[in-house]
Amino acid sequence: MTVKQTLGVLAAALVLASIPLGAQTQTRLTGTVSDNTGSVIPGAQVTISNINTGITMVAETNTSGSYNFPFAAAGQYELVCEFEGFKTYSQSGIVLETGTVRGIDIQMEVGDVNETIEVEAAAPLLETESSTVGQFIERDTVFNMPLASRRSASLVRLLGNVTYRNEGGAEALPFFSMAGGRSRNQMWTLDGTVIQNMSLGIAQLGLNPPAESLQEFKAEQSNYSAEYGRAGGGFIVMTTRSGTNDFHGAVYEFFRNQAIDTRTFFAPGKAPLRYNIFGTSAGGPIAKNRTFYFFNYEGGRRRNGVTYSSDDVPHLPEIGGDFSNRAGLVLNDPSGGVFPDNIIPQSRIDSLGRQFASWYPAPNQPGDLSKPPANNFVNNASNALTQDFYTGKVDHNLGINDRMYGRF
Repeated sequence: MTVKQTLGVLAAALVLASIPLGAQTQTRLTGTVSDNTGSVIPGAQVTISNINTGITMVAETNTSGSYNFPFAAAGQYELVCEFEGFKTYSQSGIVLETGTVRGIDIQMEVGDVNETIEVEAAAPLLETESSTVGQFIERDTVFNMPLASRRSASLVRLLGNVTYRNEGGAEALPFFSMAGGRSRNQMWTLDGTVIQNMSLGIAQLGLNPPAESLQEFKAEQSNYSAEYGRAGGGFIVMTTRSGTNDFHGAVYEFFRNQAIDTRTFFAPGKAPLRYNIFGTSAGGPIAKNRTFYFFNYEGGRRRNGVTYSSDDVPHLPEIGGDFSNRAGLVLNDPSGGVFPDNIIPQSRIDSLGRQFASWYPAPNQPGDLSKPPANNFVNNASNALTQDFYTGKVDHNLGINDRMYGRF
């Protein structure tokens, strides 16, 4: 096997290994085709075309006049319906969103198939094809919201019926309760794949992608289908971005520091803060109307200021061996007896001990010298976090109704 063939097999294995079994998206388009008398039309051909990628899908109405596209990718579409003896029906401006079921009923008019009826779709006010209760967040909102961590899961803060506590850990995992459910008990999917922390066997999110790599976000609070009922605290659907027939790219940076912060009540001054989130993204066609790519790199460099208090700093006289102010203290001499007035003679202090004691900072808070040190030192420090995220995705159209993708 040549090097080229070996690389080809490896690439194919990686792509296939990335494909989730089962549904890849939760976007669906359905409806009924009828004539102007209300009679259904079996056998009508319905075609939808993605405006951004040029990919088309075809379905035929059944004996009840119904058509169904169960796994359409999120995006903007144009719909065309044709049947012998009727004018061609064309509808544009159809937007299919992540986690939604869109219903569009078609009424055909008798006439020549070469004649066309053009309809402009209007955004539905309610999702009438299912009884789920939830909220959808589109791409523009995902990108423009001022998320502190710039991580996708933080979008739950925008949802109704959510009690949000905070983010935790390096992955900025959100802690919240949805619609009265238990905290950290949601079901999470990304591009149709479960991304919960299966290694620990808990419902908490295990993969939290950068907002730049996210296309859409939807949370369903109740009445969702039984197939999504693995957790009682809500069902959250996320989809990553894909390339289109047009090239798109971005370079970005989000920067924060303590310049516009204020000190906390207990801090001696402003805690230092350096927070940089930077990256680049690019997407476009590999083969127009057929194969597309998307790539995102994001780096995070965070130096979070923290204010802490300590009771490990000795009183200033004690650094030199003078414990005479301590009430109720008897300082024993290791060689026998006690040290008079609880003062260690300078000649008895070991040189290494003296040097070690000199490294203690001086207390900067008032304290009672008659008692052991307690919260007599307050200082600002910094917690460091360095992160790098890489997201790559390739979408390929195999045919009229078959598609595949690989994501890393």
